[in-house]
Amino acid sequence: KDNETAFMGCVGSDAYAKNLEDCASKDGVLVNYMKDEATPTGTCAVLVKDGERSLIANLAAANNFKKSHLETPESAAIYTAAKFYYIAGFFLTVSVESLVTVAEHALANDKTFCLNLSAPFIID
Repeated sequence: KDNETAFMGCVGSDAYAKNLEDCASKDGVLVNYMKDEATPTGTCAVLVKDGERSLIANLAAANNFKKSHLETPESAAIYTAAKFYYIAGFFLTVSVESLVTVAEHALANDKTFCLNLSAPFIID
């Protein structure tokens, strides 16, 4: 079903951001991006071999997500209506305040919250 899944993040104002939004929307994902006019959208190279994957990410605009984006009426409506949350571990280096806002909402409302700690630089 369309808009059963939502995705938030920070992107630039460029062709990569447009492609991300178009592809996700086409697949029924509700996107709600914070736009950073000064920083390009991040990119990632992926290598898959024998069922294992390796990523090299250039986070770029993704590093600029701010809690203020969660405070917009559209964003607040999306995250308060959600039942499950998945947040990438790099948010611990980007916007702890955003992560805590969503985690506290999930806890207060008995919702499932997942934080991915698999990236080695998060644990190191």
